[in-house]
Amino acid sequence: MTIVKLRTSDGKLFEVDHEVIQCSQVLFTMFQLLGTDDEEIPIPNVTSSIFKKVIEWAEFHISDSRKSGEIDDGRKILDSSISGWDANYVKVHVDTLYEIMQAADYLEINNLSILVCKAFANILKTSSPEELIKTFSTVSIKDEGDGGGD
Repeated sequence: MTIVKLRTSDGKLFEVDHEVIQCSQVLFTMFQLLGTDDEEIPIPNVTSSIFKKVIEWAEFHISDSRKSGEIDDGRKILDSSISGWDANYVKVHVDTLYEIMQAADYLEINNLSILVCKAFANILKTSSPEELIKTFSTVSIKDEGDGGGD
């Protein structure tokens, strides 16, 4: 069993089984390039609390036969149903869900990105306009751009 050392943006060190990071194109590639168990891989855009959630998801889905980058024929994406463990996983505050989505995008974990998008789609489908205003008016989306307009 190969352990990979990962350091989040807030300085926390995670030691994760090599198999777990294979769901992330970014982490897997970085590990291959560094080629050593002793080297820490920095994750500058992900906090420890969100990375913990990402690892939780990755550990549960470690036995998935499909790699995260392979998407069958699109039917899985179009089906917005979420069941079982994943349904409980996405029952978090929308701010947390948004941060998980950002982390999944940054780390290139396609299946996690799909799951979070489905969760947001379900929120949109099942909420009244008033509920949506209440829910999303509290979301603190951080602008990563330069703040400029067009």
